[in-house]
Parts: sequence; structure tokens; C-alpha cells
Amino acid sequence: MAQKITLSIAGRRYQLEVNSPEEESIMRKAADQINQQISLYDRKYSTVQTLDKLAFIALSNTVAMLYYRDEKTNLQNAVNSLSGELDSYLKGIDR
Repeated sequence: MAQKITLSIAGRRYQLEVNSPEEESIMRKAADQINQQISLYDRKYSTVQTLDKLAFIALSNTVAMLYYRDEKTNLQNAVNSLSGELDSYLKGIDR
């Protein structure tokens, strides 16, 4: 059952629906992380508008997500390759 929660991001309040306590926890952690990043940008670039800071955060997070997605693909390919090698080795032992 969906539950309504309110998150504050960059000084604005947003009402959202979540489907589980786990989803609520992740949403709150994400909002906290965004607010921390905004605070860092506030200290470094006090004259930059909040919308621009949010754009920088979105760009940074998207770059990180794409990097980790590529890394996950590379690791999965390595696991598949090693699994194939292990299968071949074990089949050789059985003979």
C-alpha cells in the first residue's frame, strides 16, 4: 500500500508516494545526499543559482551511474568468462 512522505530538497518540499519502508529509506537518503551536495556547491560557488547546482548534481550522478553500469558489465563479462573456463577445466577432470 502506498504511503505519502514529504521530502525537502534544496529548500523545497515535495510530497511523494512510496510503496515500502525500504523505498522510503532510500528516498530519504537520496534527498539527504542531494542536500549535502548542494551545501558543498554553496560553499564553493555561492553565486551560482540553485537550479544550476541541481543540474551539476544531476550530471555528476548520471556520469557516476553510467561509469558503474559499464563497470558492472565488464565485471559480469569477466565472471562469465571465468565461469566458462572453470566449466571447461572441470569437464577435463571428469575424463
